Amino acid sequence: MPLIVPDRYPTQFKFMAVDPGTNFLGISVFTIDTYTLEIISIEPSTMVSEYLYDPYSLSSSHYTERFQKFLKIKFDFLKRLEYYSPLAVICEAPFYNRLRPTAFAPLVELLQGLRIQTHEFNSSIHFYIAEPSVVKKSVGAGHISGKDEVRAAILKHSEVCQKTTIPIELLDEHAIDSLAVGLTYLNWLRTF
Repeated sequence: MPLIVPDRYPTQFKFMAVDPGTNFLGISVFTIDTYTLEIISIEPSTMVSEYLYDPYSLSSSHYTERFQKFLKIKFDFLKRLEYYSPLAVICEAPFYNRLRPTAFAPLVELLQGLRIQTHEFNSSIHFYIAEPSVVKKSVGAGHISGKDEVRAAILKHSEVCQKTTIPIELLDEHAIDSLAVGLTYLNWLRTF
């Protein structure tokens, strides 16, 4: 996965790491030194779909609640792409939970919507997907670890803890997971 940094980023570049969810999306924006691949800063956040601006104000009698939610997420995600202008977006792949099989399809739809929105914004932005087990392994958690184990693994990465704009202790599980996704991508970059 070679990274080509355009001239507009002479000393640093950004990428967005996403833990997708239909109600809560963890999003972390990593600013990276182009030459050393060291972390300059990380802006973690959680997008809560219930509180997002609805620019479309669609009638609920014509559109499903899920469709309206996806439109709000797509709009907010576009604003983030415009603001940060990342070189890449990396998302965690949907996880199929046999105890909640109906949750899988909306995550697949959401991921595809984020990919399309990224492409429509700027087709030169790379869009990557990482399997959940790869993300967990990348940060030092077991491949079937829960949220607490992932948080504990992230806390062991001093580089991440020192560079976040919000203390790790104040972040929810979605923002923490987006940090893990971002660290996975950064590890990929550092191995090439």
